[in-house]
Amino acid sequence: LRIFLGKKAEEHKDTFDSQDPKNVMDMYFVQLSKDDGPKELSSIESLVSFVSDLFGAGTDTTSGAFCWLLVYLANYPDIQEK
Repeated sequence: LRIFLGKKAEEHKDTFDSQDPKNVMDMYFVQLSKDDGPKELSSIESLVSFVSDLFGAGTDTTSGAFCWLLVYLANYPDIQEK
């Protein structure tokens, strides 16, 4: 995942338009291009970590919800029939 995100980050860095940001990576580069932008976030590695955290959080939330769905369906077979 990190290799894929690194390649995508490099692509976005080369092609992003600060007047027309299309996604979170573009907004990241817009913030970095400002004179008062955060310097501690100035590397591709930090962007990859940030986006990786977003994917991880979304995956964790979705898998947790799905597990609870299965628990409820197992406990209430009448709902399964519907």
